Amino acid sequence: MILAEKGDVPFFKYQRAAYEFAKDKMKCALLMDMGLGKTRPTAALIADRIYEFAKRAPVLVVGPKLVIEDTWPEELKKWKYTRNLSFEVLNGTEPQIFEKMVKRGVDVHLVCVDRMHILLKRRMMPKYSLVVLDEGQKLRNPDTRRWKAAELITAFADSIILLTGTPAPNGLHQLWAPMKLLDGGKRLGTTQKAFLSKWFTVDNEGRHITAKNNAAKEQIQNRLKDICFTLLAEDYQTLPELFINDIGIDMPAKLLKTYERFEEEAVLSLPGVEERFTALNATSLYQKLTQFSNGAIYDKEKKWHAVHDLKLEALDRVIDEAFGDNVLIIYQHRSDLQRILDRYGKRAVWLKDKATIARWKAGEIELGVGHPASIGIGTNLQSGGRIVAWFGLTWNLEDYLQTNKRIWRTGQTRPVMLHRIFCRATVDEIIIKSLRRKDATQRELMVAMKHNIDAVLKRAA
Repeated sequence: MILAEKGDVPFFKYQRAAYEFAKDKMKCALLMDMGLGKTRPTAALIADRIYEFAKRAPVLVVGPKLVIEDTWPEELKKWKYTRNLSFEVLNGTEPQIFEKMVKRGVDVHLVCVDRMHILLKRRMMPKYSLVVLDEGQKLRNPDTRRWKAAELITAFADSIILLTGTPAPNGLHQLWAPMKLLDGGKRLGTTQKAFLSKWFTVDNEGRHITAKNNAAKEQIQNRLKDICFTLLAEDYQTLPELFINDIGIDMPAKLLKTYERFEEEAVLSLPGVEERFTALNATSLYQKLTQFSNGAIYDKEKKWHAVHDLKLEALDRVIDEAFGDNVLIIYQHRSDLQRILDRYGKRAVWLKDKATIARWKAGEIELGVGHPASIGIGTNLQSGGRIVAWFGLTWNLEDYLQTNKRIWRTGQTRPVMLHRIFCRATVDEIIIKSLRRKDATQRELMVAMKHNIDAVLKRAA
């Protein structure tokens, strides 16, 4: 029995294996499927580090804002072996962050991934004994300020643990940046350009990146196996059934013709609106096509104009057929949010902060309206309902999977119904196919790299 289990709830066997794997590695990634509880073994490793090194240096935990300000403080207070550890959330103004950084006797610093760069501004930044990169998929773009800050901070850390359940949400090419933080480029190359050149085919615009062949995929997987502990939830959890109900809507012929003309010409005119809507490039066009499909489109002044109510009418049917069950509605654009709130009045509540999320979890909200960026990570929403309705679909597989897992997770006692509302013959169908393709790629990676926990525990014995 490890120290972290004495007088506390025992680890699941797979959590103990994760702990043993990471304990023997100075730098590693726990690629554990969503809902498997990566935080608990990581908290045990944090406690080990603090006690083992007699508070020689603090531990730094980096993650999304909600995870840092809510999830980690709750986790550290929950378990007996971490309850006596002191921690500081490094938020507020720069002077306030600097003051917290030098506060004596603090064991753990918690900082939002987008405020990590502020730590580097202080002349004498602490040398962290361990850096935990929670939701490490947020560090997949090496051109961002957050990744560059992470590279500098981890360069001086004794140990690094990267946590994620979605390691490659939009393709294997996204593995390079987070893995570079762990090993400095030893396994996948020191530059992203060399990595892509060796194993991938990239189109002229750099938008479509695909592995050259199956051999390329296998080589990447084999190079990462020794530092990545990988588990699939289906091997260790029994969850209620998940039903996916695709609700296809046919646009009236005249409306569909308007949509197709816009798709072809990238210019749209609406009755009663003087301004013409123009998409300057492919990315802008796809964005505006998703707005059109959802029912409202933005002009250059960022004012939205209603086009149709087809998805709202489909949402009416979803709510009616819920027979009183609460429904979590997922939107993409602020116009979607406003139109949903206007249609359902006080029945619908925007899940925008701790207070509204707490009300949803208590079952007090009939129609919760949330965006993947706000509720998709770090929230446990299963107690508030079992029905999810995607009013507007996302291209981002990570947002899609993480959001669904807020409801379909351990603690959910009833079958989960996932409604995907889409307009036929529009960009919506392309998004659904894209999600399916990306999910297959990521699942292939996780299956190929998953660990035998008995073997890990045997080696640790």
